[in-house]
Amino acid sequence: MDASFRAVLEMWLSYLQPWRYAAEKQLPSAEAPLRSVSEKWCVLDWAPCGPCRSGIREPFVQENLLLYTKLFVSFLNRALRTDLVSPKNALMVFRAAKVFAQPHLAEMIQR
Repeated sequence: MDASFRAVLEMWLSYLQPWRYAAEKQLPSAEAPLRSVSEKWCVLDWAPCGPCRSGIREPFVQENLLLYTKLFVSFLNRALRTDLVSPKNALMVFRAAKVFAQPHLAEMIQR
């Protein structure tokens, strides 16, 4: 994979997981204790916890379904034509697989 494709792939993988990079924007109040990014977005996994119970992630996946499906198919077609002996290429395929192997993501996409 050339450098330009890697840059686009990195951007796509980042877009698919916004909770990893930015906290939920909320003004702090006296009653609400400040929470870490991981508590707000449940960074460690997709299991229901805290705000995930209220459905922060599932609506995002539904609203961006084409990015999780059509672009994934396009990525797979490109990856099949790629030399996976190259460590950089193999790493990019691994990173995409890691994103799509997250618990409960397949269920969210199927709904």
